[in-house]
Amino acid sequence: MDEKTMVNDILEGVKSGLKTYQGVISEAENMQLRQTIQQIRNNDESFQYKQKATTNQHNQQHQQKY
Repeated sequence: MDEKTMVNDILEGVKSGLKTYQGVISEAENMQLRQTIQQIRNNDESFQYKQKATTNQHNQQHQQKY
């Protein structure tokens, strides 16, 4: 499995998790649980953004070499 495929798999997993978190947040009646899930979701969104930015930067550097 190449690096690009692995990164895409990770990002798809995070994306799926974000959808699940949103469902849990909208259903949660316990405010503390809701806030905890929101924080986890925010952390995952940040991770996803950083991974995409890193991948884009890597792709640009790779294109410049060739």
